[in-house]
Amino acid sequence: MKKPDKTDWYNWIVFCIPWAAYTAVTLLLFHRQSVYYGGNYNSDITPYIYYMEGISVGYKYPYPIMFLLGKCFRVFFNPEMSMALSVTCLNALTPPILKYYTDRFIRRETSWNRRMAVLSTVLTFSMLFVSMLFLDLTKNSLGWRYRGVFTPNPFHNATYLATRPFSIVCFFMLADLLQTYEGKADRKKYLIFTVFLLLTTLAKPSFTFGFVLTAAVILLYRTCRKGFRNFKETMLLAACSFPTLAVLLWQFSDVFTGKNTLGEETGVAIGWLKAWSMQEKPIGEALLLGLAFPLVVLLFNVKNLKEEKEYRLSLQMLAANLLMVMLLYEKGYRMGHVNFAWGYMHAMFFSYVMSLLLLWKNTWKKRQPYPVLAVQWGFYAWHLVCGIVYFSGIMAGENFL
Repeated sequence: MKKPDKTDWYNWIVFCIPWAAYTAVTLLLFHRQSVYYGGNYNSDITPYIYYMEGISVGYKYPYPIMFLLGKCFRVFFNPEMSMALSVTCLNALTPPILKYYTDRFIRRETSWNRRMAVLSTVLTFSMLFVSMLFLDLTKNSLGWRYRGVFTPNPFHNATYLATRPFSIVCFFMLADLLQTYEGKADRKKYLIFTVFLLLTTLAKPSFTFGFVLTAAVILLYRTCRKGFRNFKETMLLAACSFPTLAVLLWQFSDVFTGKNTLGEETGVAIGWLKAWSMQEKPIGEALLLGLAFPLVVLLFNVKNLKEEKEYRLSLQMLAANLLMVMLLYEKGYRMGHVNFAWGYMHAMFFSYVMSLLLLWKNTWKKRQPYPVLAVQWGFYAWHLVCGIVYFSGIMAGENFL
């Protein structure tokens, strides 16, 4: 095993400083959300606290990881701090995991040095703050920004943040396995992939729906194209999802059956844009505001889709989740919550991550003219400025709806 050199030590020391600051700030935010500090800081943490304490909230949360961790902290702290610490710990896993894969991407494309180490850290944390576009940076209410547009970084939703570190591992491992599964199987990688797919589902299944659907379509396409000659290898990779599929059956055997507390029928139904159209912005405008940067990068990189496999996977995930949020909705009062948008927001995040890494690669290797690169970097900077303003507003207690 290679010992870390001075650059590696420098890399992680430089990373740990903003990581500590990020963790401290988010702990403050989540604690304020848990106690409705100053009568503000609306979020979904309060019903999670009640549920952790065994108080009925009229709805079950069959994704136990965040709640089990909260109960461990409950031995030492009050319910509000326990849940805030649980969310913080899970969310704090995201930066180092994302940093690892960003490092790996940059190492693959250029020689590794201290400058690249700092750049990787900057790119990593920027990805955690990009958000939807908006023009008025001074407006107090956040509702017109988020509602119906959504964001890759929804700091008001604890379970989304809890599942994201595991989902990042799943995304990049699937990208790797899709390149190698038809050869000799690496059982260790298959096992790790199985475990993290199970963990992300037990944290919240919103990522899993679109992710498994995307993988299934890709595998089916490849199998049919090769005349089922790779059927055995395909089934071996598909088997990684079997424990997760069993968990999904358990999670939704109760949630989407029977009636809710209002006596309404529950379940999932099909209706084109039926739920999303209940939001305030037109769908086309919402897509442009939420995905301007990935769409601009795609416009200038269509010819690179074949060779950029991780980037292509992020777009395939985006298409699958976009179709789901456009087509599916929950019956009853939860239809207005547009809960299938959570998978879309996960896919938004990965489209931003891979679009940014591809843009860095094109810039570093000078594969595009400077004006073209400037346009793409300009859109990313716009998203980042809006994201920082958006996060600052949430930190100040402004309502996200």
